[in-house]
Amino acid sequence: MLFLICPQLAGIGIMGVGVWIMVYKSDYQSLLDSDIYVIVPGLMIAAGVVVIIVGIVGCLGAAKENRFFLISVSTSYWFDIY
Repeated sequence: MLFLICPQLAGIGIMGVGVWIMVYKSDYQSLLDSDIYVIVPGLMIAAGVVVIIVGIVGCLGAAKENRFFLISVSTSYWFDIY
């Protein structure tokens, strides 16, 4: 069961760090020359949300034994690896 919860925890962690950077470290944006500081936390939040969604779909697919959900999760993992 812990194996099924790990993706959600990782997604929450990634998303939390992205939100923390946007909220608490936005004062340093004026000191930086590039806009990459604005882009990186947004990408972290988006990646966290995607990981959470894939983890939830994987849990639902395993619990309900839904073939479509399981194929969707394995396909998304395959695209993440390659």
